Amino acid sequence: MRDAGCVVTWDSDDGAAMTPLRRTRNEFGWKVPRLIAALRRCASQVGITLGSDKSLKTTISRHENSRVTPGEEWRKLYRLVYGRTDEELGFAGSAGALSSA
Repeated sequence: MRDAGCVVTWDSDDGAAMTPLRRTRNEFGWKVPRLIAALRRCASQVGITLGSDKSLKTTISRHENSRVTPGEEWRKLYRLVYGRTDEELGFAGSAGALSSA
């Protein structure tokens, strides 16, 4: 996928290398812009403020590639968007993680 003149790798469809969170987005057939739109709708419903689309792309990539463990608000948004549990999204045991966003 190309975005603003640079190649980004978080839309790979290599199922074997995908985290449960990334695999879920793939199962939905969504690209990142579609996920961002869904996150914004859910965030406004539960009173969570999100940053710019650019910052969301970075955050989603970090979450989907397990570089950063999503904090509670993000886990809540992903649960709402996808209708899945923490365990199904790969967040089991992440409540006390040191790195969150």
